[in-house]
Amino acid sequence: MRPSENCGDPRVRTWKIMVLPSLGQPDVPLEDQWELFTTLCHILHEQKRFEELERMTFSALGSKEFMRDKERAREMEFMCLLACIYNDSSYFAYNIMRELVIKNPESNRNKDEAEAMLNNKKLSNKYEAIRELRRSKSENLEDNGPAFTGPA
Repeated sequence: MRPSENCGDPRVRTWKIMVLPSLGQPDVPLEDQWELFTTLCHILHEQKRFEELERMTFSALGSKEFMRDKERAREMEFMCLLACIYNDSSYFAYNIMRELVIKNPESNRNKDEAEAMLNNKKLSNKYEAIRELRRSKSENLEDNGPAFTGPA
């Protein structure tokens, strides 16, 4: 979508009303930036524009402001993982998943499930484990709705 195009989504009009007046000020408030980012991620996800979603989430990982807040940083990493899975980027998804498992040892149940999936003898390699995770995630999405949560 070109910047001049309007996607017709009412959320776009909402963030324009909310964020554009603050552009004349020295800084756009962090909460407005976060809401704009998550809204954009929701729209890209709903429109199945997964390559752009992956690019957007990886770019946001470089934001010092977003990464200062530990809770936001965890959410960003998880959104990045989901974007990689949706875009079928197994290499990146595997590396993000491995890092999340290492960084969050308190989630033993999740760690055990992830390790079991990655070490499953039926799968020829770890990248296929990610693809299998994506397939199962797609089946769950059909039953449970979209995976991206947060401000809409």
